[in-house]
Amino acid sequence: MGVNRIITVDLHCLQAQGFCSSKLAFDDYEGAFAGISYFLDDKVIPNKNDVCVISPDAGGMKRAKAFHDHFGYHGHEVGLAMISKERKQAN
Repeated sequence: MGVNRIITVDLHCLQAQGFCSSKLAFDDYEGAFAGISYFLDDKVIPNKNDVCVISPDAGGMKRAKAFHDHFGYHGHEVGLAMISKERKQAN
C-alpha cells in the first residue's frame, strides 16, 4: 500500500510495533501532552490546588504520573490518585 510511516496516539500496547516491518517508521505520541497548555491556563483552572490527576487503573498510572509531573514543572502542586478497578470475571 506504500505506507512508510505510522503515527499513533496513546497506543495501548507498544509491542504492536513489532508487527510492522523494521523499514517502517512507527511513532507513538501521548495525547495528554497535546492539551497540557489548556489545563495550565489560569483562565481555565484558576486554582490549581483543586486539580487531581486520576488514573482509571494501575495500567494507566505511568501516563497519569507523567501528566501530573507537568503541573509540577510549572510550579503547581496537584493531586495524583488511582482507582482500584476490579472485575468479577474476565470480559
